[in-house]
Amino acid sequence: MRYRRVVSAVQKSKRALDAAILAARVFRGAEIHLVSAVYPVHGRATYMRVRRRLEDLARAALEEAAKALESEGVQPIKAVVYGKPHKAILKYVSEVRADALAIASASTLTPPPGLIGSTASKLVLRCRRPILVYTPASPPPPKALSDVVVVFDRKHPMEELLLTAKRLAREARISLAILAADREAATREALEASRRTGIKADVLPIRGGAPDKLIDVLKGADLIIVGRHAVVREITRILPFLDRVMGRRSFTDLGLSLLSLSPAPVLII
Repeated sequence: MRYRRVVSAVQKSKRALDAAILAARVFRGAEIHLVSAVYPVHGRATYMRVRRRLEDLARAALEEAAKALESEGVQPIKAVVYGKPHKAILKYVSEVRADALAIASASTLTPPPGLIGSTASKLVLRCRRPILVYTPASPPPPKALSDVVVVFDRKHPMEELLLTAKRLAREARISLAILAADREAATREALEASRRTGIKADVLPIRGGAPDKLIDVLKGADLIIVGRHAVVREITRILPFLDRVMGRRSFTDLGLSLLSLSPAPVLII
């Protein structure tokens, strides 16, 4: 898949700004749309005053992010959207036919109770496009990707994961982190996919096969790529009305763990 158009959700926070910068660096050459949502306000007495304040904050966030991207040589498109943030952002993603969405997992450096904010959680579960998540433990965005790790647990076609890594990583090192119940079979499957695609990848050792061991292996990576559950993804593509019911099931426990605990940004495809 080529990433021609990418939407980055921004707000007045350092983490959202870093997520926008990361999107511009990961999806080099793509048209970047910066979007800030204004939450609906009710009540006549305060409506106009509060709405103006929210709009001012949204525009300030857009201007700050736009200046940061302009220093990267990117001329972004800016948009203020109205409504519940996740719905307004997803509507915009659909309207512009974006190829991916980039978000911060939370607006503050202090992780929320669930380690990923409520709006971010809704976006992750309901967005059908690839989504780049700037996780709570992510370091400042790297100037360029030099180390990309593909996490494989046999729930997603390996070829698609590898091809995405190659397209984004370019000259970077690509590694495979394999976490599956039948590790030997998964390793063979991953290496066969590597040979078929002609993409060289190192296999990272994970002792014990537990998610917490995986987190240790991922330290130092610039980007983690993981897939949604392929079967559930296909069902919701054919029957979109099941998306709300099955959204969470499109993620394995591994995928959800990475969104909260990964020491590097995660691209979910």
